Amino acid sequence: MATHHGKEGVVTIGGTTLGNATGFTVDTTHDVVEDTPLGNSMKSYIVGRGTYTASIDMNFDETDSGQTASTGCRINFCIFTRGQCFWG
Repeated sequence: MATHHGKEGVVTIGGTTLGNATGFTVDTTHDVVEDTPLGNSMKSYIVGRGTYTASIDMNFDETDSGQTASTGCRINFCIFTRGQCFWG
């Protein structure tokens, strides 16, 4: 699995870049399911369903048109990794 540093992360809404983003966090987890057949002496496991949470830390700036336009709006969070979008 590749690892990417997020220091160049950008937050956009509707193509408009939001200023004053100070950081973001993405946490992922997957269920682990035992699939050991009867008669085996060692347990084995498979990866189950996954889930994630994401957050953006920002300083509010009322002169930032992207921030004021998004106040009270639903926002889809999209994480780009080399052109691929992971979103929710």
